Amino acid sequence: MDSVFDQLQAVVHGDPPFLKADFYSLDLVDFVNKCLIKETSSRPKYTELMEHNFFKKNNVLDADRMLEERSTFGSYVARFPSD
Repeated sequence: MDSVFDQLQAVVHGDPPFLKADFYSLDLVDFVNKCLIKETSSRPKYTELMEHNFFKKNNVLDADRMLEERSTFGSYVARFPSD
């Protein structure tokens, strides 16, 4: 890509990148790839992601604490429904 505009077009109109299981666990690959789904109606909601094997097996964060501290993530996270 030659310009910032080309890069922007690729992000907006192109397919999202996806992790491959070459170097990462299948759970991590599946979790990240689900997060990268562009179509919001197809992307899992926050509460569904908290039930994912990667999230549970790795004890990423205490889910209740994460919900309580959600406001610290700013308006970006607040745009997405939590249930």
